[in-house]
Amino acid sequence: MNPPSDPRHPRHPIRVVADRTGLNPTLLRAWERRYGVVDPGRSDGGQRLYSDADVARAAVEAGASLVNDVRGLRDAALRAACAELGVPAVV
Repeated sequence: MNPPSDPRHPRHPIRVVADRTGLNPTLLRAWERRYGVVDPGRSDGGQRLYSDADVARAAVEAGASLVNDVRGLRDAALRAACAELGVPAVV
């Protein structure tokens, strides 16, 4: 078994991953099933437990998903989305 200091050691419940990545638990479970983005361990009771590495991988995937969502926007739509979010537009 991996020692607790190992970043692959599962120890975080799904709500921690959701809080740290901004992903909702349903989406996280779907990514697990469909794409194998994360491979959580299980507690004795069957609860998903994620490692630090899983949390990092999920965060990267969340960022990539946002990039893909934004990639298809035209310049005007991107400027409008930036204005709505209150961030400077670079297009």
